[in-house]
Amino acid sequence: MLSGHQPKHRQRHRQSGEGLTGFLFGESCAAAPSIAAFLANQCMLIVLDCCEHAIDSTAVLVEQILREAARIDIPAISRE
Repeated sequence: MLSGHQPKHRQRHRQSGEGLTGFLFGESCAAAPSIAAFLANQCMLIVLDCCEHAIDSTAVLVEQILREAARIDIPAISRE
């Protein structure tokens, strides 16, 4: 990829200051269906750490993943 060229979704989130967190855990959780579909046939452990600041949208993402991907385990840990 050329250094000056970025896909539109990356440009939008970078310009808004949301970054990856905004893309994954933004109000609409727009990436949740794509992430869940990708993980559907995977077997893995995904550890969520320090997601208290985005707990509602994280719950939406995790629920969708667990519905579609039976072999995924997702513990959430916190320092609080």
